[in-house]
Amino acid sequence: MAFANANGISLCYEVFEAAEKSSVEPLILIRGLGTQMIQWPHAFIDYFTHAGFDVIIFDNRDVGESSKLDAAGVPDIMA
Repeated sequence: MAFANANGISLCYEVFEAAEKSSVEPLILIRGLGTQMIQWPHAFIDYFTHAGFDVIIFDNRDVGESSKLDAAGVPDIMA
């Protein structure tokens, strides 16, 4: 795992390289509703790396290993 830092926030991410290099753009997988990047099934990631894609996964802010913003409070997901 690695971290990208900007504006005082640190986002945890991981890159899975394609089995064979190609000229396609990397694929960024984004989790929703407060779930962590570790919940992506490895078979799902492997499918895309074997298809020639570099795959990037990350933890959103306030999730997993990324920065937590306690002052922001708890989000109202029912809104």
